[in-house]
Amino acid sequence: MRNIVNIKNEHLLIAVLLLGAWPLKGHAGIMVGGTRFIYNEKTENGLSILIRNTENTQFLIQSKVLPDNTPGNLAKNTAALKTNIPFVATPPLLQLKGKKENYIRLIRTEGDLPSDRESLFQLSIASIPSGMPDGNEVQVAIRSRYKLIYRPSGLKGDPNKVYQQLSWQRHGNLVTVENPTPYYVTLFQMVINGKLQPAEGVVSPFGSRTESWCPENGGCSIKWESLDDIGSPTPTWAITPNATASLGNAISTATSVVTPKKPD
Repeated sequence: MRNIVNIKNEHLLIAVLLLGAWPLKGHAGIMVGGTRFIYNEKTENGLSILIRNTENTQFLIQSKVLPDNTPGNLAKNTAALKTNIPFVATPPLLQLKGKKENYIRLIRTEGDLPSDRESLFQLSIASIPSGMPDGNEVQVAIRSRYKLIYRPSGLKGDPNKVYQQLSWQRHGNLVTVENPTPYYVTLFQMVINGKLQPAEGVVSPFGSRTESWCPENGGCSIKWESLDDIGSPTPTWAITPNATASLGNAISTATSVVTPKKPD
C-alpha cells in the first residue's frame, strides 16, 4: 500500500520559472503555466494551461473549477455557482510521466454570468504521486488553487490600473474599501502601521468590504500592492484613511511610493 499523505495547500509556491511568456508556479515537481488565469468572453476553443512534471516520478493531475472563497468576494451568485459551475477542466484526471508536459483545457459551458463585471472562480489542481515509495519515503499529494477570472467583453478601464481607483474610509478600527470598477482588485502585501496583514483577499466589482484593520485609536497607515493579469505585483500604494474624509478624498491621498517588485 502506498504511503501517501494528502495536504491541502492554497498558496504553496516551491519554485517559479519562466517559460517564454509563461510565469510558472509549482509544487511537488509539478509546474503550472501561470499563477492566475483570465478567461475572456471571446476565448475560442477554451483556455489551455501548461502542466509540466520536473521530476522522474509519475504524477496524476486532478483538475476542477470551484466557486471562489477568497476573502472579500461577495458575488451574489456564489450559492448558485456551488451547484452550477459554468466551466469544466478537461481532462479532469491527467497521467503525467516523469520529465513530460501536457495541457489541461478550461472550457466555458452553459450558464449565465454577469456581462457588466468580472466573475471569479478557483481552479483547483492536485498532484498525486502515482509511483511506489522507496523504503521509508513519504509521498505527498498536494492541492493548490489558482484564481480563474471570467472577463466579459467591453468592460471599461485598464484592468491592470483599476486598483488605483479604490476608495478608503475609516470608522474607528474599521476600514471600508470600495471598488467602483467592473474588475476584481486583489489586495496583496498589506502592511498596516508597519505590520504585515495576513488576511488580504479581493474587493469585488462595484462592491465594498469592511475590515477591522486599524487600531481603535491613533493613526492608521496602510501600504498595499495589487496583482496584474499575469500575477506580478503592482507598485506599492500608501493610504491613510481619514474618518472625516469622503471616499473621493481618500482616493486622492493614495500615492505610489516604490517601484514595482520583481516576482520572486
